[in-house]
Amino acid sequence: MPSGLGFWPALWLLGTNFSSAGWPACGEIDVVENKGSVPGQVQGTIHYSDAANHHLQSTAVYNFPANNGATNFHTYLLDWATNSIRWYVDGQLYETQTSWSSSTGPYPAPFNQPFFIIMNLAVGGAYLGNPTTNTINSNTIFPGEMLVDYVRVYDLTAPFADFDQPKQWELRFELAG
Repeated sequence: MPSGLGFWPALWLLGTNFSSAGWPACGEIDVVENKGSVPGQVQGTIHYSDAANHHLQSTAVYNFPANNGATNFHTYLLDWATNSIRWYVDGQLYETQTSWSSSTGPYPAPFNQPFFIIMNLAVGGAYLGNPTTNTINSNTIFPGEMLVDYVRVYDLTAPFADFDQPKQWELRFELAG
């Protein structure tokens, strides 16, 4: 991932009912995102709503070991089951979410429906504190790029799925980059 003030690389998922339910009711899962000015950490987040469709989120930050930040290649894994979502960096679990809500229905909505994948490198935005164009241009080297080696999506089935836990499906997303 690129470093520099204003860069916002991310791999995230958005509910396919976005056009009918709107955001945040459709749900959003940030598999990995980074503030380019803070290459020593990444974070994973779920965005969802309460019954009145107010935005709620749950997030955690992963801090890399010294001299091994987001600008190096890493494997980012999202393990998404019906009743839990877990985030890993290089095989190390750093976040588990098991409680959320939605204006679209009872738990585990909205994370019990189809989602689509988005990979992007944004510049600027609220996540970064809304830096001005002049501040970004004077503190960042362009162009920036996000290199991705692979993205894998798994639908775990027997004998690998954990059928002792109540779940309808489990998906794994791996991003090396």
